[in-house]
Amino acid sequence: MEETQPTSTALSTEIATSAMSKYSCLIDIPLSYRVIDSLTSLFNYFDIYAPRMHFFHVIVTVFRFFQLMGGAFMAGNTSSFAKGTLSYSAVSILTIFFHVVPLEYRYGNAVYILYAFNGFLILNGIYLLITAFVYKSTSKVPRVSCILLSIFMAFGPFLCLPIIA
Repeated sequence: MEETQPTSTALSTEIATSAMSKYSCLIDIPLSYRVIDSLTSLFNYFDIYAPRMHFFHVIVTVFRFFQLMGGAFMAGNTSSFAKGTLSYSAVSILTIFFHVVPLEYRYGNAVYILYAFNGFLILNGIYLLITAFVYKSTSKVPRVSCILLSIFMAFGPFLCLPIIA
């Protein structure tokens, strides 16, 4: 079996991490560098130890199919679907699959929906940063955090943008 050689980026990352930990007591390392270092370490940990969630990827694939097809309905076009008609009600029900919030509730409530969604993303980002700093200081990630963040990483990037569109 052939032994793999480390790449230059892997070596430079190890050197940078080593230098950062070496000088952390002597000089003040900016918060941005510490955040990047902690998140890089956490994502490397997730890449190796996080549970593989094939089932969630199948669910994401199905939702992405509905999201791609949902744009063809042009559900927000009021000249195609007049309020109160059967077609408007049918398209409103179908929009649950690709916008989560039905069409009839989106009008006038978009600001509140976006605030709730942004609040969820901010809380998740704070939780991710806390977990990254805990991992960097203790070299352990709680099993619950590993599972929750893996689920969010499986769903979040693929489903969030079309939901709020």
